[in-house]
Amino acid sequence: MSMMQYPHQQNRTELRFGILRKDRVTEGIVNQGISLQTTFGTLCALEYLQAEGVSPTVSKRVLSDANQRRT
Repeated sequence: MSMMQYPHQQNRTELRFGILRKDRVTEGIVNQGISLQTTFGTLCALEYLQAEGVSPTVSKRVLSDANQRRT
């Protein structure tokens, strides 16, 4: 019997590292957006985050209230 792995059956390590990589990329984008907000304003930061594919929910949370940001 062959132990063939179907595309939807990733092992947990691959899945976990894939999520971590995406989160690190998103973290960098969000940090850049916050920096842009400080320098150029909220509209500029929002446009940047939207262009980079950050969800509206996350964009709203990080740009509207610093107390709601995850640390």
